[in-house]
Amino acid sequence: MQPAHVFRRPYLMHTRLQQWFAPILYIVLFFTGFLAAFLWFNPRDYLQNLAATLTAVAALALVPLAYFFARLSLQHRAQTSRYLETLQQEHVRPVLHAVLRPAADQPHLIELALSNHGKGSAHAVRLSAEPVAATPAAEAVVASLQSLSAVAGGLDILAAGETYGGVFTDFDILAARFAPAPFNGIIKISAEYQDCFGNLCATESVLDISALGALRPAAHAPARKPRKKLLY
Repeated sequence: MQPAHVFRRPYLMHTRLQQWFAPILYIVLFFTGFLAAFLWFNPRDYLQNLAATLTAVAALALVPLAYFFARLSLQHRAQTSRYLETLQQEHVRPVLHAVLRPAADQPHLIELALSNHGKGSAHAVRLSAEPVAATPAAEAVVASLQSLSAVAGGLDILAAGETYGGVFTDFDILAARFAPAPFNGIIKISAEYQDCFGNLCATESVLDISALGALRPAAHAPARKPRKKLLY
């Protein structure tokens, strides 16, 4: 796997080629104009030195042709390098996705699970959460997420196929923060990170809070009030 600066070499070579050939092209244009003016004002003299004249014209014509073919070659190399760079980035691009779910060993606790479904490691991960549908439940979840170290300080690295899980609240504690409002709303968790080449990447996970409320354990769900019996 090649570092990112390797793919910038064709661009630098193309720039240097222009810097090298620019003064040469100016000289060629000057002598071409001088030769054209000489032949224009002395149309009979060039027949006496026809071989030398043709040699000079051919030499002047070779310089632009050499520049043209060198430029085409560098453009082809640059296009191939961009294709290889894109292909390699796709093979190492991390893709992060966040979900809210009950903890596996303690279902009454809620955890943030951040998974890397890509093919490369994510570096310098930074997370942020905000409500999309501003409801009391969504705002309570966003406020509770701020206590996680992954949200407050981020993660150094998350390998491909790895999942980070962090418990940030309890179902009962969370429900008490927005009671008697219903367990609904939508939040967005944004992740910004870098791939192994240092390129910036970003993903967003839009989560429905009502789906999380449906996973609340029965023992911690609010008890239904018994209906009053009607006496006739």
